[in-house]
Amino acid sequence: MTRTRLVAVSITAGLFLTGCGGPAKAGAAAVIGDTTIPVEAVQQRFDAWLKANPADAKQQREGNQMATLGRRQASIAITRELIRQVAAKEGVTYAEDQKEQAIEQAGGREQVVAKSLDTMDNIDQAVRAQLLSVGIGRKFADHLAVVLDFTNAATYTEAQAKAKEMARSDEAAAALVRKDTAGQPPNPQTGQSAETVRLNQKFTFQTILQQQNPAVLLPLFTVKPGDAVALSLNSGEQTGNGQWLVARVKSRTDRPVAGAPTQGGLAEQLNLTGLEAVGQIVVSYYANELGVRLNPRYGEWAGTETAVDKRVRDPRIPGSSFSVSRGDSQQ
Repeated sequence: MTRTRLVAVSITAGLFLTGCGGPAKAGAAAVIGDTTIPVEAVQQRFDAWLKANPADAKQQREGNQMATLGRRQASIAITRELIRQVAAKEGVTYAEDQKEQAIEQAGGREQVVAKSLDTMDNIDQAVRAQLLSVGIGRKFADHLAVVLDFTNAATYTEAQAKAKEMARSDEAAAALVRKDTAGQPPNPQTGQSAETVRLNQKFTFQTILQQQNPAVLLPLFTVKPGDAVALSLNSGEQTGNGQWLVARVKSRTDRPVAGAPTQGGLAEQLNLTGLEAVGQIVVSYYANELGVRLNPRYGEWAGTETAVDKRVRDPRIPGSSFSVSRGDSQQ
């Protein structure tokens, strides 16, 4: 069993710039189910980070990066609340000595703070959130699987069109795959047709790990059955172009299935980074089921994103992944 040291870097604190009003409640930066993250709390934490890091704050201002910093911190704040809710629902906990041990392994509180957006006042929150995320990942790693129909697109615009078409129905998705694979030669190793390779394919977290760049494929697990998801395989995040994978999720599993063989204890093989990645997939899926209403002042909620600090993004810049629901496809 492999374990890496738990460094509380990816789940950070700090919150956001000021906003006016809210998505559903006055004074709300975000509303997650029945829980509100107030603008006031966001502003206080953001100000605390700026005060604690004057040199970095100056650099952010001079580089016109304050809005980006704010989006990252808002994303972290919302994710922490989501982790809390998922952990409570799933009965995931941690021992207090694990928190202190994690901080010690990371080089102490000063080292942890230096590598994050946290301050000394909220570093414990960061480590607790990461421990819970790892615990969630450990619970779900052996059971996470999706069945997909998928195809490719060359541009962000083409990916949008294909995702909308695939979200209409299973029949529409299969028809698009058949159209896109018509005339393509069979796989030289297996003899399978291109159509067969792209229809009703099952992906587990373990099979994703065997791919060349597993991280870019994680959004496949974040949407509910019947939705379509598109993800950039290279430069789409910055340019809107590049190679895109577009898929309709036909079914999704994250619980033990009676009579089905196990994956051989994947949760025991993964290091802490891998377990946290699974935890964040579950958090994204939970968020899409529960619904996150974000004050538009802060940006756009990226429901397919699994990176903690990228779930709030600038709506003017195409993201590296997005989803289309069946209802959206019929509008």
